[in-house]
This record gives sequence, C-alpha cells and structure tokens, in this order.
Amino acid sequence: MRQKKNVETSITKSQPRGNSMMSRKHYRKIAELFKDTAVPTATIEGFIEIAKEDNPRFDVVKFRAAAMGWDGTTT
Repeated sequence: MRQKKNVETSITKSQPRGNSMMSRKHYRKIAELFKDTAVPTATIEGFIEIAKEDNPRFDVVKFRAAAMGWDGTTT
C-alpha cells in the first residue's frame, strides 16, 4: 500500500522555513507598482506600516520616495 505524503510538513529547498520577511527586491517591485498606478497616499502609508512590522530595518524615506515618484530634486 502506498503512503500519502504529508503536504503540511513537506518543505522543499525553494520554501524558506519560518522567514516571511520580504526582501529589498519585493519592496522595490511594490514601490514601482504604486508609482506606476498612482495609488492613493493613504494606501502607500498603510503599506509602510505593514512593511515596518515585517522588517525593522525597512527604510520608510526611500520607499515613500520611490512609491510616490520623488527623484530627490526640488521644484
């Protein structure tokens, strides 16, 4: 008789264990999406709060600038 595989405990190399933190690559893609789709500022600020909980080293200033399309110049 063939045994069933326990899906809940089956972890492959591509699935990190216990590390749900997003990477810089994730944050960059999200900021780009926010900028390109002109999401409301409240949405960006809400995501910033989530990101700060996920990653204590999250750079709010850099993310806000990227998500809102700021290029560092003043007009």
